Amino acid sequence: MALALYECPCSFISCREKLTKALQVETNILPTSLLQLIKLIEQEVGRLPSIQNGPRAIDLDIIFYDNQVVDAEDVLGRKLIIPHARMQEREFVLRPLNELVSTLTFIRRAPYIQLA
Repeated sequence: MALALYECPCSFISCREKLTKALQVETNILPTSLLQLIKLIEQEVGRLPSIQNGPRAIDLDIIFYDNQVVDAEDVLGRKLIIPHARMQEREFVLRPLNELVSTLTFIRRAPYIQLA
């Protein structure tokens, strides 16, 4: 299936509009290992450290991973939350995602307490 490429406005004055697209992949890679792989891809494409949510060359996110709920860190200490914590607030995520899945079920995260 050919998916559309969406143009979304940038929230920073100094950046251009961004292009966004959703992809569905099948993998046997664990979620934290997948995070490491997409961070490597971002680095290879030219993503540099910047301010949070600032302009960047590429931004790859894991929105869903099967029906799993994940709250973990990879070996480098990068946080991974699945389903994506702010996807419901971002039209640039929801529009292309809607093209992949006709009915979306969002999991509501209840506040949790981390025990020492």
